[in-house]
Amino acid sequence: MKYVSTGASATLPQLAVAEFVAKGHYERHVRFATRQYQRQRDIMISWVQRYFPAGAGISYPQGSFCCGLSYPLRWIVCGSTSA
Repeated sequence: MKYVSTGASATLPQLAVAEFVAKGHYERHVRFATRQYQRQRDIMISWVQRYFPAGAGISYPQGSFCCGLSYPLRWIVCGSTSA
């Protein structure tokens, strides 16, 4: 990221990035990273469904790589994971 105090941006890195994008490497990287992140999210979801006690919930917005985990308040208060 360029900061105001640095003046001009360096030319060589800009040219390298421009070539990377022009040759299609950026799009390929984004496709690979998207598949990888989706795979990792799906693995996490399966682990929560398999190993967490009944009552645990998991949410994952469409198009997101993040997961939200919810669980009953009594687990926190009682320190119990039994349903």
